[in-house]
Amino acid sequence: MKAPYWERATYTDEIISYFLSCRSMHLQSKALKILVEKREKREQRAFLQSLYRLRKQGFVKATKDDLVFDYKKYMQDKGTSIYFKKEKSLEGVIVMFDIPEVKKKTRDWLRNQLKLWGFVMIQQSVWFGKGRLTKDFKVHLDFLGIKTCVKIFNASQIKV
Repeated sequence: MKAPYWERATYTDEIISYFLSCRSMHLQSKALKILVEKREKREQRAFLQSLYRLRKQGFVKATKDDLVFDYKKYMQDKGTSIYFKKEKSLEGVIVMFDIPEVKKKTRDWLRNQLKLWGFVMIQQSVWFGKGRLTKDFKVHLDFLGIKTCVKIFNASQIKV
């Protein structure tokens, strides 16, 4: 059972109803009830629209009893917009990658991530920078399916 409208009212609802009431308690309670109902209707409509959009994109599947959120599909679609912090270190790191054209969006994300960390491009797909790469970053590379396409070297491992 729903709580009474005066318990569901926000401070904004109460302030607006007070200004609309001309100091009449009867008018204020009527205005408050109308404001609460309209706000709840707007919120419900926005929720249903969001749910419809997620269902249409394939992120949510509705069954008779419940809703199932497809987290894996969401991460595959939105996963390239995640950025990571770099661990501070004086060690030099070289990142080399050869990501196929099919995964262009993922390749662009990797380039942007490396630029964000202050890495410098040595060649087309070879980047150099200072600092260790986090374990989360490496796990995310695996999740995106490009871990085999990316090679990470510590500068101390390179012998000339």
